[in-house]
Amino acid sequence: MKSVTSLLNKSLFRMQLSTVTWIGFFLTVSLLVVLPISILTRELSAAGNSSGGPGLFYGSELNTLMAFSYPFQLLIMATFPVLLAVILMNFMTKKPATDLMHSLPFTREKILGHLYTVGLTVLTAPLVLTGAVLMIINPMLDERFYSMGDIVVWMLLTLFMMLLIFSLAMFTGILVGNSLLHGVLTYVLIFVPALLVILSIVNLQYFIVGLAQTAYIEAIALNGIIFARWMEMTYDPLGWVEFLAQGGVALLLIGASFVLYKRRQSEATEETLVFRGVRHVFLYGLTFFFMLLAGVYFTEVLRGGMVWTYIGYAIGAVISYTFLQMIIQKALRLRWPWKDFAVFAGAVILLLVPIEIGSSYYEQHIPAAEDVAYAQIHTPNMDMGFGRIQEERQVTDEATIEAITDLHSDLLAHAQTNPDSWHRIELTYQLNNGNTIQREYTVTERFLEEETLALREMDGFKRTYDPAYLIEDVDITYATVQGNLGHNMDGDRIADPADLNALMDAMRHDVEQRPAQVFISERGSTIGSIRFETADNDSVHFYLTAQDPATMAFLNDQGFYDGLLVPENIETMYVMEWLGDHDFYDVMNRLEMNEVAPEDLTDNVLIVEEDEEQQELLDYGHAYEEMQYVAILRTDYGYTFYGFESYEVPQFVIDHFEE
Repeated sequence: MKSVTSLLNKSLFRMQLSTVTWIGFFLTVSLLVVLPISILTRELSAAGNSSGGPGLFYGSELNTLMAFSYPFQLLIMATFPVLLAVILMNFMTKKPATDLMHSLPFTREKILGHLYTVGLTVLTAPLVLTGAVLMIINPMLDERFYSMGDIVVWMLLTLFMMLLIFSLAMFTGILVGNSLLHGVLTYVLIFVPALLVILSIVNLQYFIVGLAQTAYIEAIALNGIIFARWMEMTYDPLGWVEFLAQGGVALLLIGASFVLYKRRQSEATEETLVFRGVRHVFLYGLTFFFMLLAGVYFTEVLRGGMVWTYIGYAIGAVISYTFLQMIIQKALRLRWPWKDFAVFAGAVILLLVPIEIGSSYYEQHIPAAEDVAYAQIHTPNMDMGFGRIQEERQVTDEATIEAITDLHSDLLAHAQTNPDSWHRIELTYQLNNGNTIQREYTVTERFLEEETLALREMDGFKRTYDPAYLIEDVDITYATVQGNLGHNMDGDRIADPADLNALMDAMRHDVEQRPAQVFISERGSTIGSIRFETADNDSVHFYLTAQDPATMAFLNDQGFYDGLLVPENIETMYVMEWLGDHDFYDVMNRLEMNEVAPEDLTDNVLIVEEDEEQQELLDYGHAYEEMQYVAILRTDYGYTFYGFESYEVPQFVIDHFEE
């Protein structure tokens, strides 16, 4: 068996190494700055001593050294391996250099093997040197937040990540005949395939109602874009399966590069892309990518209808196809291959046929309640801080699941009428047979409040999603009561465990008498809020309304009632009909600066002092929204205003302004 030294030709190794030694030097400097020097700087600075721990992600589940200044380490991993591969394979873009290299008494396999060996050396040496420096400075630190084992793990993990990027960049170098395109195409291969799938999903929503695009996109972004997954490592480190998968990808890329290098012709240096099949993938893949991007632009940014979506497709395809042909042909005055483009356009049109056929089944497929093991329903913009806790809750009783399927049917028939008030609602069914059905719809705020009322009144739904029950899954340390009227700007704190339990009991008692407090935005009916602080320094919110009498009674017993926005605490409210003849926020600013009194804002201001009438205004008003009618009251925080459309303003207001 040949020894390692016999497999490695020292002259060839030194020749290739001499071209990239400077990259190793700058990689070493970068790592030393990001880790040892930054650690010492924080150690010596007052900010470092008072921050509770060094590093941007100190305390994360990631290796402590990897977590330290992790974004900058990711930037290093994203740039140096690619630059190293571009320089090492630069000879392949110049025919004299290629001919010279191939005239040497070495096989192509040996040349490429030496390139990989040089790359491994240049990437490993800076890590070893940085690790040694970290070992030296560790005893000097007041807080030794890493161990010798952490250093070894950091070196191995960083080397693993850089080698994956390096192997991709080397594989890309085999495909191209241009150094600039080599670097660009490497990043294209990292990001564009997953982005192409994501753009396809975004565009599919224009053809398929209820497409669960958010769930699909999140899964593809994390699993399809390597840097997106690596960014998640601060709180979700890679598992062994992911290590094996990513390592397997690296080995496949290395193996493929050897196979393709043997088939690469020396005169291919004149070509932008060496292999004909790669040129087709590059041309049509990126044309399709920019076609979809143009469709999204015309639909989402310019707010065009389906006609403009198709126009966007056509414009994006023609422009991108022309530009990409310029790159491939290396010419500004190109021969426009219209027949190839016609084939591409025909394929795209044919692609619409299965989409149209499949969309009908996808849209109308609603499972029977008895076939569902559990269901989940979520509106991410109204979780009040519960986030993942709310997302993971499951509805298991059949009656509530059936109510969710009924809502699902209503969602299909719901017309999206006001883009400015859309809210996303997500449905997930886990079926008894193990399959999962996911749907996503955008609906108006009014739809959420009115059409989900029957569901929100069900006990099974309340116990799953209402904040009064969600806090059972949170380790509460104390609660802060903040009234919308004010008085105590810092809020009133409840920290005694017995009082906290009594408060949560009161909240759950109120929930049993009213609909669940989800799928509704913070409107004028809120009279205050309770913020629960958790043991992990997070917080969740519970909005108080007039429909929470037990909670209000508890707060009254605690002496926290005066700050709540209830008629008993309000002296006067002012209602005016807003005609839009002035800048509304300029008027409110004058009010805040005491340049005008509320009753003098217009010639006809309704002064409301009766508790019953004030309660009506609070119940139906939209906080901080400029509408046809506006009600104003003064709080300790300044002036608060509520908007009303003509169909929801109380009758006594209409009677006043119609006189």
